[in-house]
Amino acid sequence: MRRALSVTNPHAPGHGRAVAQRLADQLGRSVPRARESSAASMATTAVLSLALAGTAGGVLYLGATDNGHAIVRQGWERLSQLGFVREQLEPARPKLLPDFPEGQHVPRTLVVDLEDTLVHLEWDRTYGWRAAKRPGVDTFLLRMAQVGYEIVLFTSGVFAFVEPFAYSIDPQGCVTHRLFRDSTTYTQDGERVKDLSRLNRDLRNVIAVDDDPREVQWQPQNLISIRPFNDARQQDDNQLLRLIPVLEDMVLRDVPDVRVELERLREIGKGDAVAGFWLEQDERVRAKKSLESKGLGAAVRSGQLGLLGKKKT
Repeated sequence: MRRALSVTNPHAPGHGRAVAQRLADQLGRSVPRARESSAASMATTAVLSLALAGTAGGVLYLGATDNGHAIVRQGWERLSQLGFVREQLEPARPKLLPDFPEGQHVPRTLVVDLEDTLVHLEWDRTYGWRAAKRPGVDTFLLRMAQVGYEIVLFTSGVFAFVEPFAYSIDPQGCVTHRLFRDSTTYTQDGERVKDLSRLNRDLRNVIAVDDDPREVQWQPQNLISIRPFNDARQQDDNQLLRLIPVLEDMVLRDVPDVRVELERLREIGKGDAVAGFWLEQDERVRAKKSLESKGLGAAVRSGQLGLLGKKKT
């Protein structure tokens, strides 16, 4: 016996992760065991349907058995041998970003997510899909461009849908490159991953900012995880503004490897690099005030002794 899960419009923003979770839940449920040959065939059909739905949209059907994950892997291996679907599983090109001209200064690269990192997309029955900018987006992008970052907007959303939002949030033209779903890698676990190793950039100089660590799971050392902006009413959100000094400091101190520096900050902040940065800054301020206070006290004491010496003479 097989079960089928129907998902309408799987590309709709705000629903992609929920759809993935529902698929995982469905595949994990126990149902009577199907024959191995039938299961493998079903898995091939399921993954092929997923690949085709990745570009065509519409309704997606996935079968499930009591050994769902193994079956998906079997289907994946079979599909990997079929060249006509390979482009749906891997990025559209081997190098996601162009080479820098020889002799040109190569800046640090900042890879920023779109949905729930810079904007929150909501459906309105009157106006359709609308984007609410996270507080501080304009200041964040402008300052990062001024400091010298090559800003790459990287979203797992479908180009045809999110492209207008990707351009509308950047009226100042700070973003250098924009990457969409066709630049992601589809994993055997059914997730879209942003593989930073395909950027054509030295990973020692690449920082990714994303609200979903799973999307950068292959290079977690390069990730600064940010709290999701999933409610347009959160106008007191200061996540981007708190992030600006962290990224500025990376450039100003010219850290040789951002991965090492981020790991150091995560250790200070108990897993949170941004928190670690601000804890370190607070400690520096306290140490400076302590030194100033000791210096002032010594100066006062020295002055008093000098006055006393003059009175004695």
